[in-house]
Amino acid sequence: MTTTERGFEIQCPARLFVRVEDQVARTFVALNRATPPQRLLLATMLLGAAEDLAGCTRRDRADPGCRRCGRFAELRRRTAAPILRTAITDQTFRRVGVPGGRT
Repeated sequence: MTTTERGFEIQCPARLFVRVEDQVARTFVALNRATPPQRLLLATMLLGAAEDLAGCTRRDRADPGCRRCGRFAELRRRTAAPILRTAITDQTFRRVGVPGGRT
C-alpha cells in the first residue's frame, strides 16, 4: 500500500504505482530546480511515467486502488502536458534567437 502526499492509500497489485510515483516525486523536485533546457527532458519523463501508469496491463476497473491509480495517471498527464508545451516553446524561441526564451 502506498500513501500519497494527500493521504490517499493505493493498493497496486502490480506494484507499478509505487515505482512510478517515486519516480514522479523525484522528477517534480528536479523540475522545480531545473533550467529551461532541462525542463524539456524532465517533462518528457513525467509524461512517460503517466503513460506507464495509464498503460498498466493488470488494471482492474472494479478495484478502487486501480481506479485511484488511473485518476493519478490522468492528473500526472494533465500536469506534464503544459510543462512540456512550455519547454518546447522555450527551446524553439532560443533556436530562432529570441534572448531569454519567450518574450
